[in-house]
Formats: sequence, C-alpha cells, structure tokens
Amino acid sequence: MAESIGDELKSFYEFLKYPQQDIFKEKLSLGNFLPIISTYYIVFICGMIVLTPFASLAGLDSMPHKLEDLQDMNIWLLLLLAVFTQPFLEEVVFRLPLKYHRALIVLIFTMIGMIIFMLLGGLYPTVENDTIPPIRIIIPIAAILFASIALFLFFNKEDDLLRIRKFVNKYFPHLFYTVAVYFAFVHFFNFETTGNQWLFTPIMVFPQFLMSLFVGYTRLKYGFLSAVVIHMVNNLLPLMVLQFANPV
Repeated sequence: MAESIGDELKSFYEFLKYPQQDIFKEKLSLGNFLPIISTYYIVFICGMIVLTPFASLAGLDSMPHKLEDLQDMNIWLLLLLAVFTQPFLEEVVFRLPLKYHRALIVLIFTMIGMIIFMLLGGLYPTVENDTIPPIRIIIPIAAILFASIALFLFFNKEDDLLRIRKFVNKYFPHLFYTVAVYFAFVHFFNFETTGNQWLFTPIMVFPQFLMSLFVGYTRLKYGFLSAVVIHMVNNLLPLMVLQFANPV
C-alpha cells in the first residue's frame, strides 16, 4: 500500500527506469487513492511547468482545440462522453493490453497501421469535404485485422504463445514507452493546426504522454480500475474549470 506521496513518487520513478509487466501488488482502494492521485498531479504539474515556455514559443495558447467545441454541449451529455465513456474506452484500448501479451502485440500493429495511414496521405493528412480516400482506411484496418487473425488463430499453439510471451517479456520496456507515445500522438488531432505547426506535435501532446506513463504504471501496479479512475478524474477537472469559466 502506498503509505505516502513520497513512496509513490519513488515507486513511479523506479518503474520508469525499467518498466515491468508483472508488478501487480494491490487493488485500488480508498486508502491508497489519495497518495496515487496526488502523485499524479505532482508529476503532471511539474511537467506543465517545464512545458510552459516551450508551449508559449509554439503558440499553443492561440491554437484552436476541440475542447472549445464542447462548451455548448449539454453538461450531462458532456460528462457521459468525456468523463465516463471516452476514458473507459481509451483505457480498454491502450492500457488493458499491457497485461496481455497477444493483445499488446495487436495494439502495436494498430500503431503500425496508423503510421501507414499517415504516410499514405502525407505526414499529417487533411480531410477534404468530409471524405477520406478508401485506400487510406482499408490499409490500416487490414493491418489490424491481419495482426489479430495471425496472433489469435495462426499463433495459437503452445510454442507460438511461448515465443510471443518471451518477446513481450524481453522488450516490454520498449513496448510500454511505445504505447505511451502512441496514446499521446493520437491526441494531436485535438488541435487544428496550420502550416508547419505540426512540427510542435511533441509539445502539443506532452501532457497526454505524461498521463500515459503514470496511468500505465498504475494499471500495472494497482489494476485496470485505477487507470480508468485516474483518467476520469483527469478529464473531469478541466471540464469543471471550463464550465465555471463559461457559465450558461
């Protein structure tokens, strides 16, 4: 059990030095929730302090964000979508597989599919007239389906599963950081960029990268529920600020 914020910070730091898959120690509870969430915000705030001067240089303050489109949405619908549905689904996709060898490999294949998707239409393709060329949809989907079928059907023998397990165990630190980068990168599309502003992608998605690291850590240490709860709290607070800043 996390006895203090300092203990949790130290545990998180040690984990980042060499992420391990099998570190589950205990489930999330009321007793350890406060040190965990407090540690998360300490890490997050320190990251934001470091990021602020770079964000100013990149002009992030004036860059349109999809969050602004949510201001006119019904508050209850907004809570349902942004605080409950989206965090749960994102955790199912990005953090749940961290404990499952084949699911983690499939997730990596989805990243490969997304890279192919991006390269087919330019590094950061734009959508014209709300239509996307079919080829740019078919190829990444095909990559995902191929990976899923290969892993769950063709590689279903005991020897194949053992090889997958050995591969994941050997390269898990690399896979963990790859998933964190992947999660952060997909949030680039929350911004409306022009010209060469895409060059500042690492700065734009740095908060999501920090969150992914910590939530991935808690998912492995405290279970899947901890990742969902922290993600929900992370989404709830900015929405509350947004509502109070723009009361109906």
